[in-house]
Amino acid sequence: MVGQRAAAARDAVKKEALRRAGIAGQTTPAELRRLVDNLVDTP
Repeated sequence: MVGQRAAAARDAVKKEALRRAGIAGQTTPAELRRLVDNLVDTP
């Protein structure tokens, strides 16, 4: 039961972070990956 609560809390934190970043709901995983790739310098 504690593990389920921890997972639910983690999911809530992730959803809030995505919402604050302005990418909640309408961004597909592929689009999100592309956004991150554009923001992060790859070696």
